[in-house]
Amino acid sequence: MKEKKIIVILIIFFPLISWLFLSLIFGNINKKFDELALGKENIIVVNKVDQQEFLCSSAENILNCIKFLRNKNFKKKILWIGNSQLNGINQGTPNSKIAPYLVSEYFYKKNIGVIVFAAPNISFQEYSKVISYFLSNIDLDYVVLQLVFDDTRENDIRKNLIEKEQDLISDKELSLREISEEKIINFLDNNINWTQIRSQAQGFIYEFLYRFRNYILNINPTTVRKSIKPIYNKNISFLNQALEKLKNYKVETIMYVAPIRNDVELPYDLKEYSQFKNTMQNLAKDYSANFYNLENIIPGNFWGTKLGTKLGVADEIDFMHFREEGHLIHAIEMIKILDNIIK
Repeated sequence: MKEKKIIVILIIFFPLISWLFLSLIFGNINKKFDELALGKENIIVVNKVDQQEFLCSSAENILNCIKFLRNKNFKKKILWIGNSQLNGINQGTPNSKIAPYLVSEYFYKKNIGVIVFAAPNISFQEYSKVISYFLSNIDLDYVVLQLVFDDTRENDIRKNLIEKEQDLISDKELSLREISEEKIINFLDNNINWTQIRSQAQGFIYEFLYRFRNYILNINPTTVRKSIKPIYNKNISFLNQALEKLKNYKVETIMYVAPIRNDVELPYDLKEYSQFKNTMQNLAKDYSANFYNLENIIPGNFWGTKLGTKLGVADEIDFMHFREEGHLIHAIEMIKILDNIIK
């Protein structure tokens, strides 16, 4: 009888004790773990053009991009897709001007609308999803695709990328158990902010394991990362599908190899990286797209560092994010490219 009482007490009080423990540690923290690779030296910047949001990154704000193009009778509409290099800036401030802003503002004055979808480590699989979404919701004249070799290692499509997960399932499709769980979670969210606390706890565990693994295996940003063939091939297949769809919709495509730090040895197998660039150029030819290589346009002194990827290391070389001066150079190159293409 005494043992049963102890079990009952544990069942009642263990969740409460767990919540108190997690709340004390993680309750006042709101760290964005999908931006883990950015580190303290880099920030995400959200500029506006004519007081309107033109840059989106997930289902939370994707409609802002649609509204931007619909709110004005633009003579041409452009979608630019890429990773956090587009909206992340090294040693910047919230008032820093990123390349997408400079490009969008420039063309806005010429009555050409430019929107940007930028998500950390976005894969070609996700490119295909994003392109399909925009083509089904807005008429586009041009699509600009950033090409990053490292992102061909990313697999699958993130939840809430372009549609909120809860919007994908109707109540009729939910089981009684799932409805009960949803109501319980909503109750906990309204009263003890449960989802945020749980998410932060999971994120910190992931970050620790990620950095601990890199420490044990001595992995850092300069470690040569070979491609993962099945995932690489899957991404190339999805890129083919996206390019085919753009061609069918008569959307002119601009593909460019993204800028990368060139004052230190690249963390790639150089043979694989060269093959990747050749593959991209050949795909551009196959689908009548425009191809540019911008990998060397940003001088080494305009790059910086990022959060260390293993335990005991504070900062490491950042191969993806540059300073405001680099964003200006990037914008000038993109404006030059688009000006030459747009008639």
